[in-house]
Amino acid sequence: MTLKQASFCKNANDLMENHARAIVHLRGQIYRDPKRVGLILGAGVSQGIKSNHSTDKLPSWHDLISAIAQHPDVKNEALLISLGAHKQPDGTLCLKNMRRSLSSAAQMLAQAFKTKATRHGKSEGAKGILATRSANTKWMGVVHQCLYGTFQNEESYESAISQHPYLSSLGKLIRQIPLTINFNFDDALERLLFQLRDPKEKDTSRGYQTIWEPNSLTSKDTAVIYHPNGVLPYIFTDGPSPEIVLSDDAFHDQISNIASGRSPLLTNYLHINTCLLIGLSLDDISLQQTLRQNAVSHPGHIHYVIHFMQSETDCEQEVREAIFNSNFECFGLYTFFVDDGGIRDLIDLISLDQDGFKRTYGAHTLKYVYYIVGSVGVGKTSAIKHLQSLKTYDEWIDRRLPELAKPEDTIDPNKKKEIDRWLPTQFFKKNYQISEAKEFLHLVDRCPLDPLTFGLPEERLEKAKNLHSTITQSNNAVECGHIILLTCGIDELRHRKSRKHKHDWNTAHIQELADRIEEVYGAINKTSIPTDGRSPESVSKEVARTIFLSDYNPVDIGATLEKYSAGTLK
Repeated sequence: MTLKQASFCKNANDLMENHARAIVHLRGQIYRDPKRVGLILGAGVSQGIKSNHSTDKLPSWHDLISAIAQHPDVKNEALLISLGAHKQPDGTLCLKNMRRSLSSAAQMLAQAFKTKATRHGKSEGAKGILATRSANTKWMGVVHQCLYGTFQNEESYESAISQHPYLSSLGKLIRQIPLTINFNFDDALERLLFQLRDPKEKDTSRGYQTIWEPNSLTSKDTAVIYHPNGVLPYIFTDGPSPEIVLSDDAFHDQISNIASGRSPLLTNYLHINTCLLIGLSLDDISLQQTLRQNAVSHPGHIHYVIHFMQSETDCEQEVREAIFNSNFECFGLYTFFVDDGGIRDLIDLISLDQDGFKRTYGAHTLKYVYYIVGSVGVGKTSAIKHLQSLKTYDEWIDRRLPELAKPEDTIDPNKKKEIDRWLPTQFFKKNYQISEAKEFLHLVDRCPLDPLTFGLPEERLEKAKNLHSTITQSNNAVECGHIILLTCGIDELRHRKSRKHKHDWNTAHIQELADRIEEVYGAINKTSIPTDGRSPESVSKEVARTIFLSDYNPVDIGATLEKYSAGTLK
């Protein structure tokens, strides 16, 4: 069966056809308060900063290292050639077959340059420190010249930014979110945000704040761009960072900081937000480390990554499916296979106001509701806590009645009547919230059919009537939804209950509840997920796969309650 999520998309219609749920999820995060969308940008974004009619462009990573080696102040082509690079007929260096990584080569170039620059100066005391800092400044100057050297002037740089296929759309999205992480050195985003200021902002703000320290305080009043690798603005005196990250040791320091928790901004960013990664290579070891750690610590928290393609022929469907599944399983990443137009339209879809989105794309499902059900102790709440990037609803809105934790035959009859009055109000409150939402992904602990699994079968008719009338009292229909049933063996359920100090649930009680769940949900369309012998993290990952990848098959809960009310279901 073809995985439609691995389809190549060139425009908004393609994206909505294959990724409506993912887009609704991202949109839901941007309309939360506070906003929970994050952007992580890499070299692929800067590759689009080029003129259509000249050689003015920002270099690729390969071209940057090659240009540094050939710079008049460096003149160290021999070092790269010794590592396996070779000179091409046009005089440029080809670094494709080098025996060391590009970051390792950059480190060697930097060390050789700084050693030469400080060779004749004093290496001790204050003068030694000043000499080292001076060498570092000269090195950053070399990188700066190689980064921007093809641009004739500042105007040509600004022109190339304006011609970028999707940067303008990206800038509008950046203005809506609190923080963007940009691994590039250039200041194209800052210049774009400066241009996008509205008339009022022009009197009060430059439209952005740039930081490079992970623990820097940020402003809540303007877009913040965080450059973890450092920043080199086009105008060098505008304020470059003290260091830039080009070398292996600096990359490994980043990994160490992430793993040890010394870089809370980076680690918390993925934990708190639903992130879209654009222009990044998943071959980068530091990025892999970060994403894998997040996937293990927060299963079910899905992020998104752009896999850029020039055309559909770049990568066959079978290969795209393998990439998609690998990214999802290893890194918790949902992959979009798109070209430049697809990236632009995806960003615009995420940013579009809610009325405009519904007006334009209302033919698609814009609201997805998932009810997660199962026996007491099966792991519903544990699974849901790992899926907090969705709009989640607790088992009960109000404080739970203590009797609900007990087997039915141990509850006082008067308390049972109180429970029967109380339960419908809880489902009314949850249903009202879902009904008022225009879109988003909703994950609901318990379904309005759940009360029918308690009590005797002959009581279901009256219970169903009461449930339906209470839930619909504000003229909102009972929300349809995809049912996810968690299942578990009786022995393991009893063991789990004993760990939660629920020793009054014996095997007979658990079996009776399981039988009634089967009676109510047995014939209903649903997704069943076994939890026997599985960790909550593993279950959460499978729930996430159901929500993001499986077909959405909502059940008409209201119609089912009406059938019970009419006595056609028992």
